[in-house]
Amino acid sequence: MLNPVVEGTPFSFLDYKRYSRQLILPEVKVEGQKRLKESRVICIGAGGLASSLLMNLAAVGVGNIGIIDNDYVDISNLQRQIIHNVEYLGLNKAFSAKNHLLLLNPNCKILVYPKKLTTLNALSIIKDYDIVVDCTDNFNTRFLIDETILILNKPLVHGAIFKFEGQISVLNYQGGPTYRDIQTIRTNDIVRDTDCKILGVIGVLPNIIGTIQATEKIILGLGNTLSGRILMYNALSMEFRSLEIRLRNLSAKKINYIQSFSPYTSQLEQDGYRLFSLDELKFFTRIYKRVYLIIDVRNYEDYNQEDNLLCHHIPLMDINKKIILIKNLVTDKYPILRCNNMQKSIIAHKILKKNGINSAILKTKS
Repeated sequence: MLNPVVEGTPFSFLDYKRYSRQLILPEVKVEGQKRLKESRVICIGAGGLASSLLMNLAAVGVGNIGIIDNDYVDISNLQRQIIHNVEYLGLNKAFSAKNHLLLLNPNCKILVYPKKLTTLNALSIIKDYDIVVDCTDNFNTRFLIDETILILNKPLVHGAIFKFEGQISVLNYQGGPTYRDIQTIRTNDIVRDTDCKILGVIGVLPNIIGTIQATEKIILGLGNTLSGRILMYNALSMEFRSLEIRLRNLSAKKINYIQSFSPYTSQLEQDGYRLFSLDELKFFTRIYKRVYLIIDVRNYEDYNQEDNLLCHHIPLMDINKKIILIKNLVTDKYPILRCNNMQKSIIAHKILKKNGINSAILKTKS
């Protein structure tokens, strides 16, 4: 959790020596340093943005750091991904980053996940951390992170780069805007997602943006955050500018809705649920003649009829209000829940289960 209880947190003489320049700050002192030591931060990605971010987190004393990345160190990375070096060419980036961080601060506990973040593992990985840091380079992963932190009610420190430009923001923090809200800003003001292999990036840029990400003081609760704002940096003009992010009503409703169910969604791994692939569903329908009822729980703007499946569209935020209707629909049918990435289906499954309705989930491609 944010601002963890620090009573009883061990603090050694070497800790006093290592962090002495921070300890003399009235805003930090020993209590603040203990909060850093107890905090848990996970970084999604171990490339350019993550390089300076991770080194700064380890250096200032963040005690528990998670790193997830399925890519491997290539010589072309070394122009900007300064956490890696030629000794680790061909090594998974998460492990390479861990090796560097332990040389910098062996007191940090580093947990690595040498895999891709998917709809099947996002909840189980991210649930144990206080703060999530987005150091990825593609829209699909960012939207997955956005969905996951909404379910788990975790703050996100977002960063992105494009050629000579970068952006930073704090999302889903104390009811503030989410990643989807950033898309309401004019497209010319958004750093667009694209592959560095195609359009390139100036080497120092990701390290500037990553350092600013690391500067966010959410753990210590100091000063202002970038929640509600997006900070833009242009390395050519050497200018910073701050843009306000408007919170859309849809996102606000979604945040309130997800938070209202967080007591049992956080226990996801303890609640078994049955998964069907589309092929399995068609097979069982044909062979066993069992009647299934597909309930699509996507939001109105995300819903479209696919696969020629006959289904009832009941958005997730309406499930509670339509329990009686659902019970009537499933008197002689078995409900199968579907959405884009299973996460809304998982929440709907738990709501139905709480109301005495057993259901299964239609698997989606991760």
